[in-house]
Amino acid sequence: MESLNLNNLANSLPPSNLAKAEMDLTDDFKAAALSLTTLYRSSKRTSKRAYNTGYAAACQDMLVMIQQGVSAGDSSDSDGQGMAIGRIMDYIEARLEAIKSCEEEDDEDEKERERERSKPGTSTAAPAKPAPPLVAAKPA
Repeated sequence: MESLNLNNLANSLPPSNLAKAEMDLTDDFKAAALSLTTLYRSSKRTSKRAYNTGYAAACQDMLVMIQQGVSAGDSSDSDGQGMAIGRIMDYIEARLEAIKSCEEEDDEDEKERERERSKPGTSTAAPAKPAPPLVAAKPA
């Protein structure tokens, strides 16, 4: 009957360490939150790069088509179409450069965040930086 005596149950249990259990739980939640944040940033970066790659490919295809049209066209065209095509080509080249520089900035920002994360005693939350707009001004 000694095994059924509930008065001794409190004495037979291991000492409660509530503070350590709460810290362990907090650490687990922090690790999970960091994993989700990393996953979100990684997928956002991958999605943005895929978009930019597709956009750059479309611009490149358009540029090639226009260049072929210019080289096949009559150079004595007097209706001014050559100038319009030149402006389109300049715009597309500027867009390609803007996409390339934006991706380079993103790469540098990501490397900086990785360096900050690897430093001991620093916060893992980086302030959000608004992305620069990808739309260039219309050529004059």
